[in-house]
Amino acid sequence: KMSVSLITKIKSTLKHKPSPQRTLSIQSILAESSIGDYNLTSSILTKNRLCPTCKTLYSDSDFELNVFFLPKKAVLPYHDHPNMQVFGKVLAGKIQLQNFDVINYDTMIGTCS
Repeated sequence: KMSVSLITKIKSTLKHKPSPQRTLSIQSILAESSIGDYNLTSSILTKNRLCPTCKTLYSDSDFELNVFFLPKKAVLPYHDHPNMQVFGKVLAGKIQLQNFDVINYDTMIGTCS
């Protein structure tokens, strides 16, 4: 079962209007969390996997908490999370993230002339 404390902290923070402070609060909660807060063992996190998998640990109308299990050298396709604020935490291993902004080239051409 998920750590009630972790869920309670996140839900309490989400009651506030979106703001930079709320974002920092959620980042802090996740930074201070550990594998035990997610009811996961280090062996399940380091298990050799053939393909990426996702496990939903908690879900309600306010937010969803998922854990992604990725094999070494996994690559996820470029994708977007429209109308979402996404936070991440690496519980085991390493990850390299690349973020991109969509650029409207038609608009850019007008500003560069």
